Amino acid sequence: MAYDEPYFITRESWRDWRIEARALIDLARATRDARVLEIGCGGGGLLQMLRARGAFAIGIDTLDVALHLARERLSLRAQFAKQSPTSQAEIASSRKPLLAMTGDGALPFRDHMFDALIAQHVVEHIDDLDAALREWQRVLKPGGRLALATPNARYPDPAHFADADHARVFAPEELRDAFARAGFSVF
Repeated sequence: MAYDEPYFITRESWRDWRIEARALIDLARATRDARVLEIGCGGGGLLQMLRARGAFAIGIDTLDVALHLARERLSLRAQFAKQSPTSQAEIASSRKPLLAMTGDGALPFRDHMFDALIAQHVVEHIDDLDAALREWQRVLKPGGRLALATPNARYPDPAHFADADHARVFAPEELRDAFARAGFSVF
């Protein structure tokens, strides 16, 4: 699948995508003034929804095309930064900016910085899920929430989720075990 600008624009216009995004925001309890990290922010649609709720939203993505689109789609008032030594200072000193950063497994944030993490269709793209989850646990505040959506390996039509860019599609019990190993409480 080509993860390009038309993909992100089309995907974020789907009714089901919007319903899922709102559900993730609700599950994460991303309310006004909450510090929320969206892992795999794509074209910025969910970041826009978070901002509309008054959350302090930061998005990371590894795809330059996604970050470019997010920058275009978010207002001129939004602030953006690449990973850099000043990113954390910018985050700490800003009230409610939206920052889009490129990211890999190592997140450029201090420990326990975020009230919530949201990962919409991300875990299936990660080669080393255990390492990523440990890093997510590190930046999440104690008692913080992680909300995610991912294809289900138990879905009756596995071809529905066929994508060469998926490292792996997980069954629910596999994800529960991986999250528990990383120290998350799973419910």
